[in-house]
Amino acid sequence: PMTEDGGRFIPNRVSSNLKDIFEKAEREEIRKPAQEEKSRGFSELLHRQFFGNRETTNFNFLRYKGSQQEGKENTENAPVLTLFHPQPSIIPNYRTLPKTPYKILDAPGLSDDFYVDLLDWSSRNVISVGLSDQVYLWNAESAEVNLLCKLHNDSVTSLKWSETGEHLGIGTDKGYCLVYDVSRSVALSCVNQHDSRIGTLAWNENLLTSGSREGSVINKDIRSSNNFTKIQAHSQEICGLEW
Repeated sequence: PMTEDGGRFIPNRVSSNLKDIFEKAEREEIRKPAQEEKSRGFSELLHRQFFGNRETTNFNFLRYKGSQQEGKENTENAPVLTLFHPQPSIIPNYRTLPKTPYKILDAPGLSDDFYVDLLDWSSRNVISVGLSDQVYLWNAESAEVNLLCKLHNDSVTSLKWSETGEHLGIGTDKGYCLVYDVSRSVALSCVNQHDSRIGTLAWNENLLTSGSREGSVINKDIRSSNNFTKIQAHSQEICGLEW
């Protein structure tokens, strides 16, 4: 403390009753174990209310709860106090990918063009490959190779399997869009509404969508020979389509 004239106040310990001070300290030491025992009992009670037994020492105290737990009602999606025992860590089992191919197929005549799509893998484990004016099918289970079709005065620029793997859409350099029944090797339909090559195809159940270099998009229902719509909304080549 400061005195009135700004100096520090130094108490006179000589005039203090040291005997009373020591006796007061001894009385406090006698009462201290009883107070500590009472405080320890309260701490034990509080610990059991929150955490259960004392043996559990490793736990996460706070956790953000975003959904309702099974068997408990929680009407508000808000941070709550959740007490739980730690679960053992689970190490994910990553799949090891081979660094070398297990099969190499010859593909003479495969066009090196970024804007064409000449390979597609079906849901029935069959790969279709467009080689110049021909379309080949390779069965990944039996390793059997079959020639599906050969175009006349035209070349393959895009391939796309249907979702079921029954039909294959073929786009050509002259703007023809063909649909083949693979099991019978028969062309079901042929649409010639594009003015240039078809670089991309996409299926939506029975609807086949094609995009061409002149920027047009055609939706063709394979169940009808004349049921199609044409969309002319792009000034550049359609490079990709997806439903």
